[in-house]
Amino acid sequence: MKQNATQNRPLEQYSVEVSNFGPIIGAKVDLRPLTVFVGPSNTGKSYLAILIYALHRTFAAMSQSTRTGYTSQNDFCIFEDWDRSNELINSLVSSLDKHSSELNGQHTQPITLEPVVVEAIRLRLENQAKVIADEIQRCFGVGRIGSLIRTGRKKIPSSVKIRSSEQKIGLSHVHHFKLNDEPQLQCSIAAELPVSIERQWLVHFARLYARPPPPLSSKALASSGRVQAAKDFLTYLERFTWPDILGNFFVPAYYLPAGRTGVMQAHSVVVSALIAGASVAALRPASKTSVLSGVLSDFLDQLISIGHHKSGAIRRRTSDLATSIEEQVIQGNVHTDTSNLTGYQRFVYRPQGWQKDLELTHSSSMVSELAPIVLYLRHLVGTGDVLFVEEPESCLHPEMQVKFTREIAKIVNDGIKVIVTTHSEWVLEELANIVNRSQAKEVESNDKNIRQPSLRPDQVGVWLFEKKSRPKGSIVSEINISADGLYPSGYERVAQALHNEWADNYSHLSDQP
Repeated sequence: MKQNATQNRPLEQYSVEVSNFGPIIGAKVDLRPLTVFVGPSNTGKSYLAILIYALHRTFAAMSQSTRTGYTSQNDFCIFEDWDRSNELINSLVSSLDKHSSELNGQHTQPITLEPVVVEAIRLRLENQAKVIADEIQRCFGVGRIGSLIRTGRKKIPSSVKIRSSEQKIGLSHVHHFKLNDEPQLQCSIAAELPVSIERQWLVHFARLYARPPPPLSSKALASSGRVQAAKDFLTYLERFTWPDILGNFFVPAYYLPAGRTGVMQAHSVVVSALIAGASVAALRPASKTSVLSGVLSDFLDQLISIGHHKSGAIRRRTSDLATSIEEQVIQGNVHTDTSNLTGYQRFVYRPQGWQKDLELTHSSSMVSELAPIVLYLRHLVGTGDVLFVEEPESCLHPEMQVKFTREIAKIVNDGIKVIVTTHSEWVLEELANIVNRSQAKEVESNDKNIRQPSLRPDQVGVWLFEKKSRPKGSIVSEINISADGLYPSGYERVAQALHNEWADNYSHLSDQP
């Protein structure tokens, strides 16, 4: 039976709260359509970004498993005793019987899950704690998860809380993850969770498994077709409840690490290794030792898949975004070309007005830095996904930093969530302009600003990472646009210090005969 790919819409708001993780003492971040991490080096910006990416990777993988079929878990005895499991089975099957008779020709049927079913779904989710910990460890490329816990006088486990909420119906779900040698996940799920059942699957389950209730003995339950019915139906329900329970963490994410130029250069080396019979998987971090972090190995793997047999179809809307970056910033076209020698794709750049392509290794560092973003938007990232971009200002002239910040605003307006880490004053100042532009009450029709992208203040979150000496580490707090229309990131102190030093030097030079 063909599955309907329709999913519950992701929740509108989600946040992450972190304590005692890497250099971070504490952080509570609302993840907006555009989220910006700013602050001094070694304060944990990349730590938090990679953590959020790992959560997306874990839950998006769960999304794929619920879409591909309804294969049951081997151990269905979720509760400690068979009586409780039997209650769950009977609740699930009675829901089949009840709601299949109430469809009345409708395509979907809204149902309210009984407490025992909600509890079972919660327990199944909490069983993913080890999976989450393994993915975090892989993404950071560390040998042991304990190395990510911030050390101090008291060895306190790292704590990660994720929250998702739906404003329209007032639901809120909180999940508390404790990261230590024995990771734990505690989930709090809203009691009233609306679920809409697809008619085709409800009828399918009801016809196959509508049988008289079995005895309460564990032996009879184990051999009953109703157990299989309940297994399949519970897995089916997870497909529709987990997107609501996990919110926007349930969508795919893509990570563009800092130093993209070097990784792009290494692409040809990895292709050579593939030709020699190696595999990108061999470069991925093992459970105890690592060669590359998961972030880097994912990036390399995705680069190899672009334009090759593993790559997905080109996304129409995001291809327009890629073209805009090519026209406004890099002033040329980035595309793939098949090597006659290897059969693999290589990345090339054709400047505007040229008739021939350049290898990326022969193009400017700006092109190499922005080429992955163009390629990802054209081949991988779709509306609703999350795109992480570390240090978008790398290798860009200040004028191009401003232009690219405008392109980021266009990406957000197209429905892609973006998380950025930056050290650039130019990026923040243009971002402030983008937000202020949305607040302008009167804009002349011939004003050039009307043609520039804008974002509302509630679409943008800028979070400052600041070092603390006692306790040693960093704390994270949100910064809002000040009265003078800028984000107070602390860059002005550096500029003022430089100006004062210049003024002193100039004064001394002027006093000399």
